[in-house]
Amino acid sequence: MSPASISGYFRFPTIYGDTLVFVSEDDLWTVSIQGGVARRLTANLGDISRPLFSPDGKTLAFTAREEGPAEVFTMPSEGGSIKRITYLGVSSLVAGWTPEGENILFATDSGQARDRTYVIKAVSKEGGLPFDWNVGEAKSISIPSGKRAVIGRNSEDSARWKRYRGGTSGDIWIDENGTGEFKRLLTLNGNLARPLWVGERIYFVSDHEGIGNLYSCNASGDDLRQHTFHKDFYVRFPSTDGVQIAYSAGGDLFVFKPASEEVRKIDIQYYSPKVQRERKFVEATKYLEGADLHPKGHSIAVNVRGKSFAFGAFEGAVSQQGVDGLPVRNRLTHWLADGKRVVTVTDEPGEDTLAIYDLNEKTEPVLLENLDLGRVRGIVVSPKNDHVVVANHRHELLFVNLADRSISVIEANSFHSFSGVDWSPDGNWVAFGASISPLVQAIKLWNRETGEVHQITEPTLGDYNPSFDPEGKYLYFLGKRELHATYDNLHFELGFQEGERPYAITLQSDLLNPFVPAAKSLIEKASDVSGKPEESKAEDDSNSTESKPEGDSAEAKEDKKPIEDKPTVIHLEGISKRVVAFPVPDGNYWQVEGIKGKVLLLTEIRAQNGADEAERKPKTKLECYDLKENKMETIAQGISSVQLSLDKKTMLLRTGK
Repeated sequence: MSPASISGYFRFPTIYGDTLVFVSEDDLWTVSIQGGVARRLTANLGDISRPLFSPDGKTLAFTAREEGPAEVFTMPSEGGSIKRITYLGVSSLVAGWTPEGENILFATDSGQARDRTYVIKAVSKEGGLPFDWNVGEAKSISIPSGKRAVIGRNSEDSARWKRYRGGTSGDIWIDENGTGEFKRLLTLNGNLARPLWVGERIYFVSDHEGIGNLYSCNASGDDLRQHTFHKDFYVRFPSTDGVQIAYSAGGDLFVFKPASEEVRKIDIQYYSPKVQRERKFVEATKYLEGADLHPKGHSIAVNVRGKSFAFGAFEGAVSQQGVDGLPVRNRLTHWLADGKRVVTVTDEPGEDTLAIYDLNEKTEPVLLENLDLGRVRGIVVSPKNDHVVVANHRHELLFVNLADRSISVIEANSFHSFSGVDWSPDGNWVAFGASISPLVQAIKLWNRETGEVHQITEPTLGDYNPSFDPEGKYLYFLGKRELHATYDNLHFELGFQEGERPYAITLQSDLLNPFVPAAKSLIEKASDVSGKPEESKAEDDSNSTESKPEGDSAEAKEDKKPIEDKPTVIHLEGISKRVVAFPVPDGNYWQVEGIKGKVLLLTEIRAQNGADEAERKPKTKLECYDLKENKMETIAQGISSVQLSLDKKTMLLRTGK
């Protein structure tokens, strides 16, 4: 094979005689069934799928999004300009041709009561108004001659939902005599798809034996036979010219000949410029996937279009982690506690792997391979150590020690993924929201030293998104506990419009409720009025009225003091009884974050039925609750998320994209 030939991923084959047409890179290509050099037929802007030859082999019908919605298009099979046939504005999937080749059959949910309820319609190959092809609900159809037909319901591609056995699994129905009455062809414990009527037999894909392969039976549903024996990839999107069947499996194309039971892989020489993989310059904000603050707040790490970058928040150059140009995706980049390195998730080894980059040394990344991470969905970095908590697609919460490359399971949840994870200030505890039933979530604590997990809240419906106070006094979280029912003005039924509120847990049993002001002496009360104790007021009045710099005030100096590096003490006994609600109205809260002496709350403002769409969209506001003054102030509006640096002294706000 020529060095210029490269591998491709081939889909949706259609066959006519010695010619195959297939989809690759969202365009149509053609090649001989004997193999050889593939020739490109289209170079369109939208994606193309489901091509099918007309019965005479001169025309291709296919589904394309060239002008927005998925509509039916046609073009000459040897190449040429394309022509739009349907204008329904919804999903229209090419399913076949009528035997005489005058009409194109397609599956669509146009005019149906709900989305993804597909019926078969027909339209002239020249265009015009589609009309119903009355076979009931169906996603695929095959008509050998006359009015006889076999249809596939629900599924058209078993590989999209492997070994599904639910109520919407694929089913095959047949009108054997062309009377208009359909009956179920056969019953198998599998997901059946894409029936093809070839000769006197019905061929279809089924995974009732584990892997989707090509099977057939007679028109009565008897004499079941298996024709392909793939052990790794499903047979997908078979099509026929009435004599032979083409299909794809694992990105390769195959041709099956029923007469001889021969299955042959097509050797395709594929020469593509791979335009979509060429370097291009993009606006970073359009592809911003995530951002993370430096532990000291002076720099930012971001993921943009699968790449990882770091730069100063206010000045300096941008540095990239990883080699540019490699087909590698980095995501979920976070600073480690030392502020010199970042950890990211890379797929360079072929599966999700943690990689550590040293931004000062510019050395090769350290890959933590052979750790069974699964598909990583989130990372939370310890504020003190080279430790991270990883949440994955298996509903597992994993503890990873980056220093010794060890991994352990904190909890594997049977119901849902975890809702919020946070480290304690000393890095010895992890708080997380976990489902304790299909509908109820609670806050749990994991101790790094003992490995024990403790449930610390008794939820009403759901407690989630925990956040530690940086001084180690409180743990904040959001809870669905406020059951204040109101009547709906239209349906005259009771409902719960909001029901959420932020809560605090006192981590030590001797701490007082932070929302109840402590008792004050008469001298302290007098100082609240004047701002200074009574005995010093006269002396201060006699002094110069020249103001002192704000930075020299005791309050400013207090703010500059670092939080003491001391262990976080948690008294577990009776902790679920030490939950107190914030003295704020119940509402729709998105996020709670603890900072020194204060708490940040991200709240959704209920959308009103305004005159235009912009007024109906939900709005948010970021508020700050002062624990000392017991009052709330609004900081910003229109914020979509809030992130704090590891020292919880710097805040990164995100608005929109």
